[in-house]
Amino acid sequence: MSGLYSTTTVMVYPSQPPLERYGSSTRVRLPSGNNKLTIDYTQYIPVSLYDLQEWLGTPCIYVWECSGAGNILTNFAKSAERKDTELRQAGSQPAQSADFSGATYADAIHLAACKANQILPMTPDLPADVFTCCLTSPIEIALRYFVLQDPLKRNVESARDPRSKITVQMVMRIPGDLKDRRTPLGELSWIFTAVTDTIAWLSFPREIFNRLFRQDLLVAALFRNFLLAQRIMTSYHCTPMSIPELPSTHNHPLWHSWDLAVDACLAQLPELLEQESAREAATTAGMTVTPSPTIYKPSFFFAQHLQAFEVWLEHGGNVPRHLSIQPKQSPNNTVARVPPEQLPIVLQVLLSQAHRLRALILLSRFVDLGPWAVHLSLSIGIFPYVQKLLQSPAVELKPVLIFIWARILAVDRTCQVDLLRDHGYNYFAQILTPYPAGTNQHLVIPNANEHRAMCAFILSALCRGFRQGQSACMSIHVFESCLARLQEDDWLLKSWSVLCIAQMWADNDEIKSLFARDGDRQSQLIETLRSTAVEVRAAALYAFGTLLGASATPIDSSDSSGGGGMGAQLSITEGKQLDLEAGLAFACMMTVKEDASPMVRKELVVVISCVVREWRGWFVCAAWVYHEEIAYQAALEAGHDDPTDVVGPALEAWLRNQSDDEDEPSHDKGMLLSSFKALFETLQELSVDPHTEVALMASTVVDYIVALLLDSAFARVPGSAISRLAKRRPKAPRLATRQPSGPISDNGKFGQLNGGASLQRTDTSTSIGSTKSSNGMKRSSSVANALRSLASMTGLLPSDETDESEHITTPPAEVTEEPTYTPKSGGYTSPYPDSSHPRTLPDSASESGSSQHTARTRTISGLAMTSNFENPADALDILEAVTAEDMERLRLRRNRGTEADADHEGRMNNNGLARPTELTLGMVAKEVKDDVLPLKSGFYDWAVEYFREPQMKVSRGVMRSADGRHLIRMILEVELRISSCGDIDAMPIYCCLLRRMRNMLVSPAI
Repeated sequence: MSGLYSTTTVMVYPSQPPLERYGSSTRVRLPSGNNKLTIDYTQYIPVSLYDLQEWLGTPCIYVWECSGAGNILTNFAKSAERKDTELRQAGSQPAQSADFSGATYADAIHLAACKANQILPMTPDLPADVFTCCLTSPIEIALRYFVLQDPLKRNVESARDPRSKITVQMVMRIPGDLKDRRTPLGELSWIFTAVTDTIAWLSFPREIFNRLFRQDLLVAALFRNFLLAQRIMTSYHCTPMSIPELPSTHNHPLWHSWDLAVDACLAQLPELLEQESAREAATTAGMTVTPSPTIYKPSFFFAQHLQAFEVWLEHGGNVPRHLSIQPKQSPNNTVARVPPEQLPIVLQVLLSQAHRLRALILLSRFVDLGPWAVHLSLSIGIFPYVQKLLQSPAVELKPVLIFIWARILAVDRTCQVDLLRDHGYNYFAQILTPYPAGTNQHLVIPNANEHRAMCAFILSALCRGFRQGQSACMSIHVFESCLARLQEDDWLLKSWSVLCIAQMWADNDEIKSLFARDGDRQSQLIETLRSTAVEVRAAALYAFGTLLGASATPIDSSDSSGGGGMGAQLSITEGKQLDLEAGLAFACMMTVKEDASPMVRKELVVVISCVVREWRGWFVCAAWVYHEEIAYQAALEAGHDDPTDVVGPALEAWLRNQSDDEDEPSHDKGMLLSSFKALFETLQELSVDPHTEVALMASTVVDYIVALLLDSAFARVPGSAISRLAKRRPKAPRLATRQPSGPISDNGKFGQLNGGASLQRTDTSTSIGSTKSSNGMKRSSSVANALRSLASMTGLLPSDETDESEHITTPPAEVTEEPTYTPKSGGYTSPYPDSSHPRTLPDSASESGSSQHTARTRTISGLAMTSNFENPADALDILEAVTAEDMERLRLRRNRGTEADADHEGRMNNNGLARPTELTLGMVAKEVKDDVLPLKSGFYDWAVEYFREPQMKVSRGVMRSADGRHLIRMILEVELRISSCGDIDAMPIYCCLLRRMRNMLVSPAI
């Protein structure tokens, strides 16, 4: 054995940058087990694998073609492990691979021609380096192998068969260009790529397939050719090996499809060569050659596999999931059933203009099956193909491409950057843009409004949380196009036009200014609140929520918590911005507060929560006025003589004060306070909404306001009902658990309400001066009882009183853990932080000067609360202070944009907390979690589900009927005629025919 030699070519392909090193016809002894190769230049020189690794670095791809090549792989793995151990100990990478930080020698890829105990084939019919030929010239070696291994032996037995004339020399002269798919050689190369890609996709794990066949074009081509090497070498008793180890695919059934395609091509080869010889002879003789029509007949390979894919869609794709065959491996549960084998081939068909439309239609039917089908399509590499097709001007492709892109972005939003590249978003913006008035131009696609709605969704997905996408859409006037579409009657188009606007101006002050500056735009958008479609009304409220600072990110995302209102609207004055934000929330409340849809009422709570966060001082004033009025009215009803009116004189004096700023006219304070008071009352009504999610969301906002009220200086106003309640001291903390009225499912969502039961709340009907009781909640109850109910729900106050001068430290109490509500269920969030919440503490100087404050400790949550009731405060001063603080927060926001709300400079040198001697609430709430509001909305994610659900599902009765299947094909043909029809006059005829066939499709006879 030691005297045997073989020719070997060692090729190394580092991953990045592309670099090639070739050994030149070196003579190598059979590799032994001593980790050395013996190379012959002029004499045998042993070279260790360790030195070879040192010379070449990492990462690399090694191709070993010599007898016993499997020995090299075994020894190389041992040497690589030792090398990596040395590098880990040294703590540095080798100088040769400085550009490939993090790569190890064990990551190298190896392709070997045979196992350790096998010898390369030495037949004269094959090249000496047959393994290398498979990797570098796959079509030539595949054709040679086909002729040599012809099982029918036609070239010997049948002289009349044209295939009998085919020889190895002839197949080496097959005409065409590998890059031209219209020629025989180019078409074979195209089919070979489709076959090997499909075999790899069906045979290898998804991780290995993506690594080897989708990350690098050179590596993908090398491994596709390696599959051919497996087939050829195995027939000559050699088993190619690789690292990573790949299963053998030499007997995969798809190789028969390749043989059939080769056979059909070679059957035409003699005639093709004769025609080529005649042309060359005429040219040599100096004769003028008239180009004869091409006699080559293209292969039926792709048409047949498209037909097979269509059969799978009609029968296998519509089988219910519980009846379908489940895959053996389903990573991340993204594959719901065994995928069709033809999917990678369909992807290759997209390269053909002749079959492209049919392939796209079938692909759209496949991705319509659900998210699992979209994930499967993306895993095989559909995205670069459909992205490239956005550059195509073909009208017939528009509806199919829009449908496919909508399904992709509904499942995978990471495609935003790719859609932005090469201005692909223009494709959808042009369809959404209305044609100029007075022209006869029309969008010649079926169901134009539905496709425009898909375009609006695609553009909204591009803008969601992506500032570059927002700027791109703004530059091509998508905002104006969406506003124009609000005049349409189609509810789906109107909904997604509004949602696209919502995603465009989310966290973008520049686009928000388009609404702030233009009264016509304001009227158009507010008018959508009166739409008869509940989806349109909810979408409009979602848009107003993002305008006022609600986060547009997914509800379970922590990327953005929202806030900041309308941002820095420098084009309008501070007073106008206050009027605009408060007036917009008030307009929404007056329009939809009694809406029958809980989905609309939830979005209304989100809108109001945005205003509560930015104008908390006004809401605290409104809540104080509201509760004091109720307390005053309750005292009158109870027969108290001359009860103290705390609110009236303070409001009269406050309303008489005028603004000192000459540039900023004074606001109508009474009107503003009435608006905020109406919003607060609406929140209280929604907090007892019969729908559980609405009630819990509204309760979060109400409790936030009242918690601020309890901690405000209003508690120090003499004679205030708030002060009487806030002076109470707890004997033992009591934390009431808020239970939903319906069962909670496993995923945290509320179940259906049983019998319309409302949210269970603490009884607030008992008044101080009355013994009457009621089973329902009365808004005319005593403010003390109302606030005591709040304290019971938050665990802040008990019902009993103790001596005010006594400082009580309560031991930890055993409490029932509250159920965890997922964000999608609209759960309740307490305004008080627990022990795990990051606290905002005052500066050390402020802490040292506040020793006179009496501390009350809430042991359960580890919350230390401080308040001072000894120094009385004037209600007028408090009203002025808290409203002025809101304006100061607005100035910070206008100076720094939407991020100003988190600033701690200037007067916020106390970490945003109000000083002990101040009457304000503080830029950051002292004893209230500042990240509770604004609430997040899940409406957008709910609306996206429309594009994840199947839209082309056909009833089982139709699928069982031959007439129904034939009718479906006719509908598809008519839709294609409509999409490619250039005659406007013929459009009504086609549309009428399409409508009649659709009516027949749902007929009981079918």
